[in-house]
Amino acid sequence: MILIYTDGSCLSNPGPGGWAAIILDGASKIILKGGEKSTTNNRMEMMAVISGLESVSNDDDITIYSDSKYVINSITLGWKRKANLDLWELLDQQLIGKNVQWKWVKGHSGDKYNEEADEIAQSEARQIVINIKDDSSFQGSFLKKMSHLDDQGKATMVNVGSKEKTIRKAEAKCDVILGVEILQLIKDNQIKKGDVFSVANIAGIMAAKKASNLIPLCHSILIDKVEINFEIVESNGQVEITSIVETSERTGVEIEALVAASVAGITIYDMCKSVDKKIRIDNLRLVKKTGGKSGDFDIEKTG
Repeated sequence: MILIYTDGSCLSNPGPGGWAAIILDGASKIILKGGEKSTTNNRMEMMAVISGLESVSNDDDITIYSDSKYVINSITLGWKRKANLDLWELLDQQLIGKNVQWKWVKGHSGDKYNEEADEIAQSEARQIVINIKDDSSFQGSFLKKMSHLDDQGKATMVNVGSKEKTIRKAEAKCDVILGVEILQLIKDNQIKKGDVFSVANIAGIMAAKKASNLIPLCHSILIDKVEINFEIVESNGQVEITSIVETSERTGVEIEALVAASVAGITIYDMCKSVDKKIRIDNLRLVKKTGGKSGDFDIEKTG
């Protein structure tokens, strides 16, 4: 049985990206990696899988581990393929004659090889930026995509005065790795500082409203709703925090959602640090957004 762990990473979506595939065959371990100047997270996830499959023969039994629901669910659940059709064709060719099982692994949940693949992919993406730092043509096109940079690459606040007010919504998540002991203390309300989730909920709501005071180029806007949810994952001894922020304004609330989730996580750390200071806050990410000129975004379905 050959195990292949794959991951992809993009510094912006689209933007410089990297991929990695770790192939485990008994006692042997092979690492494949690469990157592209302008790509997307999903393309990098697919490149990792394609490259991993290219390195093994049709006679092998293969299990692929990926934290990309885009890849896994497109294969196993038949999600409609709307983008990356060139890579899907390559992937389909690699699957001919191969016995492949697909396993989804939750990102940043402590899986050794998933974490390693993620680190390699991120390193490849960063190396792309280093290699092209003197490429003026690329830098010019890259800066145009970065709305918070002017033509000289200096930070600037985007003028949203001409935009229409519309309903906008953003959802962000992060994971707090606590361990079984602390998780049980929280469930039993035995943390000395009090009800952990109640305090973290209030902290997340307050943080969303104060995002513009923390992030220099973030606009100050009226927020209609902030919702913070906590999902206990018993098997991993962790809590997944979800923040949902809504507004009827001229600009989106992605930053507000991200700040809310992260501060809620930091608050859990503060409440529980007397028990164990090795608590980790991992995998902060924007999950969904709706409304605005750029359209809707779903991290699992976007190309």
